[in-house]
Amino acid sequence: MALVVYTDTADLDPSPGVEMLHVAGHDVLRLETRDTEAIVGSARGAGALITSYAPITADVLASLPTVEIVSILATGFDNVDVEAATRGGVCVANVGGAAAPDVAAHALALILALIRGLPRYLEAAQNAEWFAPPPVIPPRTTEMVLGVLGGGRIGRAVLTMASGVFGRTQFHDPLLGEDMGPARAVSQEELVVSSDVIVLALPLTTETSGLVDGRFIEDMKSGAYLVNVGRGGVVVSSDLRKAVEGGRLRGAAMDVLDVEPPPADHPLLDHPRILVTPHTAYLSNHTEAAYATITARSVIDWFSGAVVATSVNGIDRRSP
Repeated sequence: MALVVYTDTADLDPSPGVEMLHVAGHDVLRLETRDTEAIVGSARGAGALITSYAPITADVLASLPTVEIVSILATGFDNVDVEAATRGGVCVANVGGAAAPDVAAHALALILALIRGLPRYLEAAQNAEWFAPPPVIPPRTTEMVLGVLGGGRIGRAVLTMASGVFGRTQFHDPLLGEDMGPARAVSQEELVVSSDVIVLALPLTTETSGLVDGRFIEDMKSGAYLVNVGRGGVVVSSDLRKAVEGGRLRGAAMDVLDVEPPPADHPLLDHPRILVTPHTAYLSNHTEAAYATITARSVIDWFSGAVVATSVNGIDRRSP
């Protein structure tokens, strides 16, 4: 059996997965570090890495030639050099769509908090401002268009939940050209210029890094809202701050930032019309256990010769 090394687990309890691995006969080592030198120094001889945020670079993989699978405690996999792993025959797996309903619900909560002005109204109530002039006059959601960039599991779940709330829903995904139920498939250009709310449900790739910059925002409808539940690096934070401060956008909400944890002076942290949650959109009583067990199951399946159901790089079965 193999040595399985947990590099870092962030705020997740890996105990259910650790127990599964022990029952399957694997040895387990928990490091709780994102430092690559510490990982390389402690994980020599490991057959598998289970990671959350630690950068699993080409150099790390080259320094740990016995690693056959990297299993990620997340949906996103931009912290792993997938190309290098694939060249070396290393399976890369994530948690699949385990958190899609939870992320979608969180996205919808952020959207409605923005549109309805909940933070301002909560503050007004605390100050006993019951009959003062309303701090926010919300638009009616059934007269608004919601657009989702990204047609994966999370994007589809957002569209499903939002279809009864918004007058029209639309999405763009370069791999999907057909409508999904009431949601129309449109070009990115059409989505940007016609959506009152844009939800980002995109992975971080070479193509999406910095996608939402000043130029992108300038093409958005004046007074629109932006919500990001994908990856923080998709948004240029300084450009978004300027757009909200200048009134180009009415508000924004982020569950992910380009730097996590963010420094105290991060441009998106202290603006009253920018809501930020600490990368918790995935969290529910379901995902708390599912993330731990799915990642462990991928490792167990790999070494038993079974298909790894959540492989993201096309390498899903160990060679005999």
